Amino acid sequence: TAGANATITAAGPFCENDPAITLTAADPGGTWTGTGITNGATGTFDPAVAGAGSHTITYTITGSCGDVDTETIVVNALDNAAFSYASASFCLTDPNPQPTITGLAGGSFSINNGGTITTTTGEINIAASGAGSYTVTYTTNGACPNSTTFNLIINNCTLPLPIANFTATQTNICEGDCINFTDLSTSSAGGITAWSWTFTGSSTPSSTQQNPTNICYPTAGTYSVSLIVTDANGVDDTTFVNYINVTSCTLPQASFTISDDEICAENCINFTDMSIGATSWLWTFNGGNPSSSVSQNPTNICFENDGTYTIELIVANQFGADTITQTITVHPNPIINAGSDVVIDLGDNTNLNATGSNGNINWTPPTWLSCPTCPSTTSTPDETITYTVIVVDSNGCTASDQVTVFVEFENVIWVPNIFSPNGDGNNDILYVRGKGVAQLNFFVYDRWGEKVFETTNLDQGWDGKFRGKEMNKAVFVYYLEATFIDGSKVTKKGDVTLIR
Repeated sequence: TAGANATITAAGPFCENDPAITLTAADPGGTWTGTGITNGATGTFDPAVAGAGSHTITYTITGSCGDVDTETIVVNALDNAAFSYASASFCLTDPNPQPTITGLAGGSFSINNGGTITTTTGEINIAASGAGSYTVTYTTNGACPNSTTFNLIINNCTLPLPIANFTATQTNICEGDCINFTDLSTSSAGGITAWSWTFTGSSTPSSTQQNPTNICYPTAGTYSVSLIVTDANGVDDTTFVNYINVTSCTLPQASFTISDDEICAENCINFTDMSIGATSWLWTFNGGNPSSSVSQNPTNICFENDGTYTIELIVANQFGADTITQTITVHPNPIINAGSDVVIDLGDNTNLNATGSNGNINWTPPTWLSCPTCPSTTSTPDETITYTVIVVDSNGCTASDQVTVFVEFENVIWVPNIFSPNGDGNNDILYVRGKGVAQLNFFVYDRWGEKVFETTNLDQGWDGKFRGKEMNKAVFVYYLEATFIDGSKVTKKGDVTLIR
């Protein structure tokens, strides 16, 4: 089986500005590589991409019977068409100027706007051309022809020239905005006859209208504007440097967060601005107090009544404004009634009943209550006490009410005058008896004054023993100090007889 043939068909030389071509080889299906190859599958070679020089191009056919070939393609640089005149401004009385060619000689010259020029030498006939602005073009005739231009003005220097001037409808604009220009140039020769505008950075880079309109600037930046005007006496030009200032003009983006978007009536919340690019803020709090604010981050905005309310924020900067709204839900507060105050005697109890909205119930303080978390509970207080009942509903809203249980009592305290610690179950213990006693100090002494018993507790009595031994029948002396719940105090002393 014969192998593949990758022999490249010779191509070139080319000029840098020649169009791209498709290279060929003996057998198709290979891959092209090398400087200037823009499509390796088709073999597209672009002289402009390659640039001037000699470039090695490789064509490769892969496989067991593949083949490879290389070819050198020459790209020649464009002719040097550089030239210039001694000046860019001439008078009608000046001698005809000739250019100096610093590039490849032997080319040809041309001139626009009806000017007269010798094509072989570039000499301008000033008188025949007349006052005006002109562009001279020189084109070489070498292997790779090239062209360059030179701009010049011919004026009637014995008469006043026009004065170029203009204005724009706006000079500070946003990206994508379009503006208009008005010619303000003056002439003493019967009026301006030609205008040539240059709008750097604009999507309309030039114009020959007297008053160009709809000149648009798509990209942010600072741009200059130039105007050349012509009348019968000649030409004048002016450039307003950095005349048009184009900014991105970013509009603000409104955004905010709420400390809590579900609250209970009579509660207050805070708002945090999250906007981008804003320099001023206007808040509207429907249903709120206050109802509006110009602060960036308003706090302590209160909502007395339940409902659903819209919160609006308008932010602005020098380029415009943006608006955003959010809603908050204000839940109604529950209702709770602890009932009327109650008066009981010391030692009695009373039922407390909380009525109203459903929810979790809590009585505080829980002192002397049978069930502090029940709607109905029993209180057996030793003294007057005020209870607060709190209900928390499914929305987390709360309500509370209070009820006072007044305890009435007598300040009573006494000591029996006889007891019999004989184990028969009757009067075996000597107790201090009383009501409303908050503090107690009780002492018993024998006839020689030795203390045989003491206590500070009404529920702790004397069993007739001293140091673990039963005392004999005798008369003993007691002394007590007591403080009642209402704060009053009393002292008592007397005799008590121990019998067996």
